[in-house]
Amino acid sequence: MKSPCIFRFEFRTQCERKDRPFVARVTWDTETKSLARGFYAIQITPVGRFGAVGECTFDAAVGDIVEVKRGETKDREYRGFYLVVPKGYLILVAIADEVDDALKVVQYVAGQASPQDLAKGHWRFESAASSWKGRTAPVDQPRMEPHPPRPVAQLPPIEKRQTKVTGEPASSAPRSSTTRSFTRVRRHTPQPSKDEKE
Repeated sequence: MKSPCIFRFEFRTQCERKDRPFVARVTWDTETKSLARGFYAIQITPVGRFGAVGECTFDAAVGDIVEVKRGETKDREYRGFYLVVPKGYLILVAIADEVDDALKVVQYVAGQASPQDLAKGHWRFESAASSWKGRTAPVDQPRMEPHPPRPVAQLPPIEKRQTKVTGEPASSAPRSSTTRSFTRVRRHTPQPSKDEKE
């Protein structure tokens, strides 16, 4: 029996509100020759004064790469790349901080590497399993698709950027030579002298 190709996964993380967790399908944009992310809708629920819980349900096909950010600290983001395997599991293939592993993910998405290249001999694509198990996506329900993908950190060249005010290229926009002045405000009102009271 052949395993189904589309699986539905549940994502839940507890983090600080400012962390902005996300789940995104990573694809290759052939025009810009760069990675593109399609973000899934995520529900953020405030918990306590600074905390939050992020929850998301998403569908992914066998062979898809899913990028997940669970939170962050002052020094690091908790962001990883997962591969959907035929048995319906998400397998962590790279942590975003590990440059060599992340480059393998880029090569895989661009079609220049195989799933076994991501495994580096530690597991087999056909039989791999993890604690993040998906279930077969229902055929009678619409798929939980991400928003249309957009290139990762893709900016136009400087000459083509325009300012909002003048509509001219940013490099030739006029610059003003105004300086800011600061006024000190007294925090207390001086008390009237004895002569002024009478």
